[in-house]
Amino acid sequence: MSTEGLVANGPIPTLAALLICDKLIEELGTGKKSLIGVFARGFTASFPMALSFAVYCRLADGEGKYPATFRISRTDGDGHEQVVIEVATEITIPNILEAFEFGINFVGVTFPALGRYDVQVYTGDIFLGHTSIDLAVLPVEG
Repeated sequence: MSTEGLVANGPIPTLAALLICDKLIEELGTGKKSLIGVFARGFTASFPMALSFAVYCRLADGEGKYPATFRISRTDGDGHEQVVIEVATEITIPNILEAFEFGINFVGVTFPALGRYDVQVYTGDIFLGHTSIDLAVLPVEG
């Protein structure tokens, strides 16, 4: 990740919220965000698992143009990070006095194994924060 495009001497935004949901909808005209089906755990019959979901982010105390990166990864048994997906974009925060909301809808992301996955957000090389999602095998009723 690079800090290229980061506002020179600009304020580093503060992460106010980072949520995972089934879908993120932005209302035309007002720009209001609707988060459908907020969750922190997911189940499947087997792995690998393809999952469609959205990540919602709310930032405060920033102003100007920033690179923004979402990284989803897990740490294996040997302590190595395995990146599942990384998506970069650019955001423009118009006013330091107002919170800024944005997000990305992901379609068909493949998660290779059960376990905890870390959802991180960065601006350039600056880590803003994270949340996690736990993926497990659906219990069999017997």
